[in-house]
Amino acid sequence: MFALASGLILLSGWVESGAQELSQPAGAGPAVAPVAAQSLPFGEKLAEEIARFDPTADGWQSETLFEAAQTQLNALAHSIEENTNTNFGAVAISGDTFSPTYRSPALSPEPAALKTIHRDSNITVQSEPDGWVPTGNRNPAEAMSGFLMPLSNTGTVRIKFKIYRISMATDGATATTRVLVNTLGISPDQSHLVEQHAVWELEWDTPKTSSPRIRSIVPESYTVNETTHGGGRLFSDATASAFKDCPTYATALLPGQDDWAARLHNQIGMESEGYQGMAMGDVNGDALDDLYLCQPGGLPNLLFLRNPDGTLRAAPKGNGTDWLERTRSALFVDIDNDRDQDLLVVCNAQVLLLENDGSGTFANRGRLQLPGSPFSCSAVDYDSDGDLDLYICDYGDLWGGFGDLNERFPIPYHDANNGGPNALYRNDGNWRFTDVTEEVGLDQNNRRWSLSCAWEDFDNDGDPDLYVANDFGRNNLYRNDAGPKAGSRVFTDIAAEAGVEDISPGMSVTWGDVNRDGWADLYVSNMFSGAGNRVTFQDQFMPGTDSVTKGHYQRFARGNALFLNNGDGTFLDSSEASGVSVGRWAWASRIADFNNDGLEDIAVANGFFTQEDGSDL
Repeated sequence: MFALASGLILLSGWVESGAQELSQPAGAGPAVAPVAAQSLPFGEKLAEEIARFDPTADGWQSETLFEAAQTQLNALAHSIEENTNTNFGAVAISGDTFSPTYRSPALSPEPAALKTIHRDSNITVQSEPDGWVPTGNRNPAEAMSGFLMPLSNTGTVRIKFKIYRISMATDGATATTRVLVNTLGISPDQSHLVEQHAVWELEWDTPKTSSPRIRSIVPESYTVNETTHGGGRLFSDATASAFKDCPTYATALLPGQDDWAARLHNQIGMESEGYQGMAMGDVNGDALDDLYLCQPGGLPNLLFLRNPDGTLRAAPKGNGTDWLERTRSALFVDIDNDRDQDLLVVCNAQVLLLENDGSGTFANRGRLQLPGSPFSCSAVDYDSDGDLDLYICDYGDLWGGFGDLNERFPIPYHDANNGGPNALYRNDGNWRFTDVTEEVGLDQNNRRWSLSCAWEDFDNDGDPDLYVANDFGRNNLYRNDAGPKAGSRVFTDIAAEAGVEDISPGMSVTWGDVNRDGWADLYVSNMFSGAGNRVTFQDQFMPGTDSVTKGHYQRFARGNALFLNNGDGTFLDSSEASGVSVGRWAWASRIADFNNDGLEDIAVANGFFTQEDGSDL
């Protein structure tokens, strides 16, 4: 049970007695701070703010056009999806989507002209040839049917158009939009998939008395991915089969967070955002990786042990890992050098240190207390003394512990430095840790609402350096160098001079040698926002603001970043040239060779709430 000011809340029956609970840190305050009645935005102020939701009332003609044009494209997509395996061209020209004067070149290259950029037993990836210049003079039926032809025999078809840039003519009679086009075709037996990804520039007729119509389409890029017949998919969903003999999966995980949020009070840490992580490692010494799932407050964290056949079973009761505290992330790592996997659990305002006895049973060996809200942790031997030290990313003052209301929000939004202070803890043995953040120079630019970090020897000098991804502004690259005393280390933030500040909503970071030149390259996941890309490029956005600041806001919406290591302490931003910037609302990312072809690939987890309106995801 949880004792709250509003009474008692009984957790649902499957939560086992003995699940571990942490008390709220002294002075941290409740999860949801009370708001004074006089500060609530009722009355005239509320009405004024609500009015701004309507672009016609707020003077944003570009967003008014966006809504009308996106409606037209959504109708076109729906028409195509509802009429698969038919004449796509006839479907495309139904209704009032296209202007009577529409004429455009072919929207994709001829199949024989496509350039193959990857082929293996699973998938073939082709793109427009170098120097591609679209030609022809197609009407709507010809243009759309030619583009959709690769999907014609797949069965189920999905198509999405996403407007992410708008330019309006001075007289208001025409407008130009840039659109992301994504299609997916799936065969009835799901063995054959076709994806198309394109960027189009659309010119619209925009009469004042009727809906806009497409006047022309100029394709800018094109890629088609197709599963090779007989090859199958690269990945298959094995969740149900892995948990087939594990009742906890059905009772605890299948209901979903919405179901639990309706049953548990938000003051115990049940949050809708779902920032919970996971960890994998061999906890019982059987050479099989086990799975630890972090959960929102009020639900116990779950440890699953792997069986030899690949299935999972719930760990025995009393294993010491089923904490009820809201848990952001976790890490399996050998802290005490006894050759088993210990566990770090990142909770509300503290990091738990749990010692493994070698069998998968854990004992609490202390906690690292932080003033803000830690989100992630990493382990590295930064000083080369033979044991692992800990770096904690401390997001911000979500609990009000700093005492200043202004510090509970990132200020300024695009370059905040008022979050929680990150910390480096030196491992002094016997589960003792010393905060050496200031001593080693990691207190520079250190309150930037950090979400994640990754260590890598980017300069090939034999010691690990640190990159930190921050949510509201510029990131950090801390170079690790020898300090003034024997055995000491000092870190210097060189992100600006290295060209990797990446002012954006940083979510995650991963290192890898993507171009195989012997130097570690850097990938940072951010957020690609259609609305942000449209709005920040309009003249009326932030009037009177200097172009540099506007550029920062525009960069905020661009998406993910890939930086290629030049080998001289600097990096080249190759994000758009490499085609890896549009990762949607990206969260976690990982560089790894997923298909064992010797080349580093990138996986990006993205999205947000599942709902009808996915216009900006």
